[in-house]
Amino acid sequence: MREKIISPLYVVLSIVLFISLVTVQNVQASSTDYKEMQTTTYRFLQYVKEGHDLAAVSALEELKRKSMDQSVLPKKLTHEEWTTLMKETKSALSDEEVTSQEKYHRALTVVLLYDAIWNENDDALWVTWKTHLEEKIKSSFQGSDMSQNSLNQLYTLYERLLPALKVSLSEEQYRKMQDHQRSFLSFLSGERKQGQKSFINALAQDLQTIPAEEEEEKSFTEEPGFIWSLFSVGGLIISTLIYVGWRKYRGESESKSKEEEKERGS
Repeated sequence: MREKIISPLYVVLSIVLFISLVTVQNVQASSTDYKEMQTTTYRFLQYVKEGHDLAAVSALEELKRKSMDQSVLPKKLTHEEWTTLMKETKSALSDEEVTSQEKYHRALTVVLLYDAIWNENDDALWVTWKTHLEEKIKSSFQGSDMSQNSLNQLYTLYERLLPALKVSLSEEQYRKMQDHQRSFLSFLSGERKQGQKSFINALAQDLQTIPAEEEEEKSFTEEPGFIWSLFSVGGLIISTLIYVGWRKYRGESESKSKEEEKERGS
């Protein structure tokens, strides 16, 4: 009888422990994968900086493959937007007519995006780049307006930020950044000629008020309480089985005692 009760308990306990171990291993594997992607990302930028374009393209392809395998891209960034960014970056790196500075800026856009995915706001590279842009804005004004060349340089710096901002800001905040992008382009195309200073001042103010990155929701299995809940549920199951087994054992013992008493009485 005792073996019949203990056997299912071992089965349940084994299942609970197996699920717990798998969960822990998945969380640890996820952390390791992110570290590998970080290494690949920063190595990619270093290759571009040193002018090793072929090695940079290879690192970019590795980063792309890991992103698809591990599904690390946030929902805010569409697959089409990500694919376009990666294709344009690869195309720039493979084009001998593209300047080293343009290649570096293209690569930096990718790095700022990926860094924003796994870093908190205070540590994210895009925050440093935003500060650099703000300083450039302050030093770019010449009189009431700025030169077309200065405006173009500011837009180049600003464009690098946009993918990282999309995954880091709320939809409303990012829409405001998109409005600034459209204003930039209208000035650069000559469609707008008045109000540059007001526009740049508004851009600088909005950049300064960008709040800390909202904490990304963790998946259920990454929450610290998940494993504790798992063991709690497993403990309840085991306790229930023990109780049911004890009741069954007690009932059978009482029935056996009554039968023995009847046999004695007869």
